[in-house]
Amino acid sequence: MTERSTAATKGRVKLNVAGAAELLDAHPETVRKWIRRGKVPAYRIGELGDYILYKDDLEALVGLISRQASRRKAKKPLDIVRARD
Repeated sequence: MTERSTAATKGRVKLNVAGAAELLDAHPETVRKWIRRGKVPAYRIGELGDYILYKDDLEALVGLISRQASRRKAKKPLDIVRARD
């Protein structure tokens, strides 16, 4: 994905992969794998750069996964994402 317009991103908290990994309780390489597979929304910085993730996008994803986990009785919310890898 490409970086969103400045107006759409103003005031949003940006995270790098390490910060997103901490928020998601996952290893940074796992987060990168989820990004490549389209499971986690992210925006590449330059052609060879790392990714920027928005905290509110990740919180919405965790909320969705948590609701699914409660229906499936997974041990942790992200077990659902990991199970699909």
